[in-house]
Amino acid sequence: MHAFDILGDPVRRRILELLADGEQTSGAITDVIRAEFAISQPAVSQHLRVLRDNGFASVRAEGTRRFYAVEPGPLSEVDAWLDRFRRFWEQHLDALGTELARGKRGRRDGGKT
Repeated sequence: MHAFDILGDPVRRRILELLADGEQTSGAITDVIRAEFAISQPAVSQHLRVLRDNGFASVRAEGTRRFYAVEPGPLSEVDAWLDRFRRFWEQHLDALGTELARGKRGRRDGGKT
């Protein structure tokens, strides 16, 4: 499966967002996803399996608990693809940074610049 096929699903994107904050138990992930998307526990497990099987997440067992973590490798494929388009927004972000700096300088100088 291609990285964008995985990331195209809002449930899987949300799971990755949760994992980006650090390792999570399957129960904690399930609680959030069920509340936000109103899907069953087996459906959440299926999304976790897709992420795991495609290398986006890893799992480790600790007793009866399963801890999931994000794996950065497949995200590099996405980053490489996006690299072609960065020029479209980097100039705008640089310009925004310049304007923000001017605004701060203007407030500091009492608006005299």
